[in-house]
Amino acid sequence: MKTTPAYFNASVLSVDSRLYPVEQVSWHDVQSFIAGLNELEKGKGYTYRLSTEAEWEYAARGGTGTQTTYFFGEDANKLGDYAWFSENAGEQTHPVKQLKPNPFGLYDILGNVGEWTGSDDAPYSSGEALKISQNSSKDKSLRGCAWNNGAGNCRLANRYYVTSSNRNNNNGFRLVAVSS
Repeated sequence: MKTTPAYFNASVLSVDSRLYPVEQVSWHDVQSFIAGLNELEKGKGYTYRLSTEAEWEYAARGGTGTQTTYFFGEDANKLGDYAWFSENAGEQTHPVKQLKPNPFGLYDILGNVGEWTGSDDAPYSSGEALKISQNSSKDKSLRGCAWNNGAGNCRLANRYYVTSSNRNNNNGFRLVAVSS
């Protein structure tokens, strides 16, 4: 995509920022990126999209099937082994894959940047957490936590509802590849 909107880029970090998560992207920016990526990858047998909230939470829990605060249990003292958050991030994002992954092998599922989902702001029990929305006027769900969140905001069940046009340096994304 030729450029990155990230605040934490090479000029701010004085390092190669390609190893860092992209942040400062709105839900609309992500939709444009996905459209471009799907066009580029056309005919390869899969397409990309954002996860639903339910998919994000399943992936974040790493298949543990538990309803614990974190995928590694209840001990908040272990959070720094898995996530960049306000207590260990030094007021910035960090290169991916520097800390331990969750049981599915996903790095930074908590911490570094919050992740846009394809789900609208709706009660989790309504079934909307299972749906992908194309309604760009609705507030969207952000999951996970970011480099500037405290440990209490890094619980797996935390949900944030943000205007789909919001851009800040703690909003990022993770894509799902779906067989076509």
